[in-house]
Amino acid sequence: MNILLIDSATEAFSVSIAKDDRLIADSFLEMPRGHLVNLVPSMDRLLTALNMSFSDIAAIAVTNGPGSFTGVRLGVMTARTVAQLCDIPVYPLNTLDVIAMNCLCCEGTICAMLDARKGEIFSALYRREGCSLRKLSDYRVHSPEELVEDLAAREGPVTATGNALARYGALIAGASAEKVMAMPSSYWYPRGGSLLRAALDSLSAGKGMSYHKVTAFYMRDSEAEETRRGRSA
Repeated sequence: MNILLIDSATEAFSVSIAKDDRLIADSFLEMPRGHLVNLVPSMDRLLTALNMSFSDIAAIAVTNGPGSFTGVRLGVMTARTVAQLCDIPVYPLNTLDVIAMNCLCCEGTICAMLDARKGEIFSALYRREGCSLRKLSDYRVHSPEELVEDLAAREGPVTATGNALARYGALIAGASAEKVMAMPSSYWYPRGGSLLRAALDSLSAGKGMSYHKVTAFYMRDSEAEETRRGRSA
């Protein structure tokens, strides 16, 4: 079974192809802009290198948020379009779940965190169970200070990962350096391996759906939507 794996929810983007439980092609780039012009060409390059076409893909897994509004929309719409054309299922993956998969080797609590802008953080907590993760909290939007308090109250070690560390890493380390280990930036983004692990969990749980049912998971309104609401109030 060939699976196309897509992420464009953050300032990095990843496109990979897996055969069953093994990655066979992988492309990862950190670039704040340019997702729109690079995503589909990256897919084409990988398929060409493997002497494959979209007709050889049996399923698509895509991060559907949270993350950049533009990036999330791009990934979801690309996955929906390919799925519609090829008549294959889509497996939506939460961006925080995928990022947490980068820390599958870590003990204790794993905190995946994304910079939500406006002085806030998207986060969720996890713990390793066998070869997968168990979610310990809801997906949350909160201030860095609230997250620091939560992590400090946790029993045992905490592993933090995600691009919120670029802006708030010093605050988190300063408040709870004795128990929180911040992962390096190579662990902050969805990558082929973590996308595949999350996708396999989703496949085994039967969470595939038709393209028209796939929606973005934003966690809050965009600035444009907030502006429109303010004007109509």
